[in-house]
Amino acid sequence: MDVDLQPFAEVDSTEFRHKWHELFEVLRKYVPRLEPPTPFSYEQFEEMFVVDPDFLWDISQVARDKEKLIGFTYLYRSDVEAELFQAQTAVHRDYRGRGIAKALKARSAKRAIEAGYRTVRADNDTRNAPMLAINARLGYKGSPE
Repeated sequence: MDVDLQPFAEVDSTEFRHKWHELFEVLRKYVPRLEPPTPFSYEQFEEMFVVDPDFLWDISQVARDKEKLIGFTYLYRSDVEAELFQAQTAVHRDYRGRGIAKALKARSAKRAIEAGYRTVRADNDTRNAPMLAINARLGYKGSPE
């Protein structure tokens, strides 16, 4: 397995966006939630991510095994100065347990620091023990509601 991590900005194309949408629809089913997710059309997906001015293309990261998109983490500017919001980190089930999610989060944090950001916030479901463990290893601190 030869997994590459790259910023979204370096791989962006119409083809990439469609692959990202397809993977997004698969991976969001894995996220603990009370109700199954409602599928997003490509147009809804594009509106949520592609055209959002706060989406950080240079900091958000994708993981690929050759040309196959297998995971991602994406971040947005926050309303708070020098702070980002990490919206989702997810890796296809066939590739889990190999440190890819941790590497995605670590790489995005490094790029965020290089860009002058000081804080990255994430919102995780308390039932998502694997992601909470990754966050703890990377130094994320829990915060009260």
